[in-house]
Amino acid sequence: MSPEIFEITDLGQLTQWVQAHLEVFSKGHLILLQGPMGAGKTTLVGEVIKALGGSEGQVSSPTFALHHLYPVAGFQVDHMDLYRLSSEEDLASSGFFEVVEDQEHLSFIEWAERIDEEFFKGLQRARVFKITLSLDTASRRFLQCARL
Repeated sequence: MSPEIFEITDLGQLTQWVQAHLEVFSKGHLILLQGPMGAGKTTLVGEVIKALGGSEGQVSSPTFALHHLYPVAGFQVDHMDLYRLSSEEDLASSGFFEVVEDQEHLSFIEWAERIDEEFFKGLQRARVFKITLSLDTASRRFLQCARL
């Protein structure tokens, strides 16, 4: 997958992008989500959960809980947030290392830029993707997806 940049101006366009890129969101894949607060990271996860047969309504930001687990058709989806974590001890106690090593789940990591990208490249996951969301205006975002 080439790292094209997609303009997203409404939820319908995000839904279409997810549907067109479902191969990215497979069991065993790790998705690193990067972007400023309010860029739509959790909204993207919700759209993926819905596309995979789960309940979009169950998706919420894991900023305070640190980790959510969602069932979808045939597997589980991990959704972690590194925003409040500041040390390796925080990562260990949050279950981060178990999540990134679990090849039976699809895993999303919000605020992944807080960890050196080389760490993720060394994991034994089926595939690792980085999705970067940027905010241009309140209704216009840009999304870029690339395989690490």
